[in-house]
Amino acid sequence: MTHQIPKLVNSVAGFQGRANDIISALCNVNTGSSQLSQHKGTILFFPGDVQDLHDVQAKHRDNSRYLDWSLENTCQLLTQAFPHQHVFVVRPVRKQLGTFSCYDNFLQSDNLGNPQKTFKSSDSNGEEGGQAQRDDGQWYDVHHGCLQHLDKLLESLSTELQCEIGPLKVIGFSKGIVVLNQIVHEIAHYKESGTTVPVHLSCLQELVWLDGGHNGGPGAIYVTDQNILEKFASYNINVDVRLTPYQDQCSRRPWIHKECKTFIRLMTQLTTNSTSTTVKKKLYFEQETPSIETHFNIIKTLLDE
Repeated sequence: MTHQIPKLVNSVAGFQGRANDIISALCNVNTGSSQLSQHKGTILFFPGDVQDLHDVQAKHRDNSRYLDWSLENTCQLLTQAFPHQHVFVVRPVRKQLGTFSCYDNFLQSDNLGNPQKTFKSSDSNGEEGGQAQRDDGQWYDVHHGCLQHLDKLLESLSTELQCEIGPLKVIGFSKGIVVLNQIVHEIAHYKESGTTVPVHLSCLQELVWLDGGHNGGPGAIYVTDQNILEKFASYNINVDVRLTPYQDQCSRRPWIHKECKTFIRLMTQLTTNSTSTTVKKKLYFEQETPSIETHFNIIKTLLDE
C-alpha cells in the first residue's frame, strides 16, 4: 500500500481554540477494493528539538545540518515503516529561538518547552486562599486538556482529509516524549475520576518513547509514580521504549537512565498478568560513541517493525 506525498495541513483545529500545523501522509485506500481491510490505523508522531518544516529548517544556521530529519523527511520515513497506516507529524505550536520544540497545546511548559510544574496555594487548614503555602508542585497538570486536544485534532483531520483514524499509535522522539508523559498522566486521571476517555484516544494501542530526554531537570523524563502507572496500565496500552547512549548514558543527566529503569520495572510488574499488553525496552547503537547522529537514527529503527 502506498502513501500520498507528505503535505502540510495548516492550523488544524483542536480543543478550545488551540491549533497545530500537521504534516500528513495518507495511505492510499481504494474504497472499492479489498485494500480497505489493509488500513490498520494511524501513526501520530511528535518530533524533538531542531526538527522543523523543511524550508524553515534549511534557513537555520545550525539546524540546516540535520535537514534529513525535517518534518517532511521524517514523515516520509514513517510511511516506509508503517505502510498500512496514515501518518501525521505534529509541529509544535512554538519553536523557541527556532530550535526548541514547545508543545504548549499539550502540556504546561517553560520558555524552552520543558515540562513545567504547576503549583496550588493553600492555607494552614488545607483550603485554597487564606495564608498561602506553596506545595512541591506537580509535573504534567492533568487538567491541561491534552487528550481533548488530541481528540479534536484527529477529528478535524478525519473531516478535512476524509480519512478514517482507526487504531492509534503515538510516537514521541527526544523532547516529543513529553506529550506521551502527559497522555499517561491524563489517562490515569480519567480512570481515577471515572471519566470516559475521548473517542479517538479510546483506540490508543501503543505509546513509543524514542530516546526521550529534555533539559527540564529530574522527575519529568519518564513517569515513575506507581499510582499513576497502575491506573494507566489498566487500559492495556502497549509500551515500547527505544534508547541510545546519547540519552541513556548522558553523564550530565544521569536521572534519565534511572527514571527509565524505574518506569520499565513498574510497567512490567503492573502488566505481568496481562495477556494483551506488552512492555518493551531496547538499547540501540550501544557500541558506538554517543552522538546526535545516533540519536536521530533511533527513528530509523522503526523500519525494523
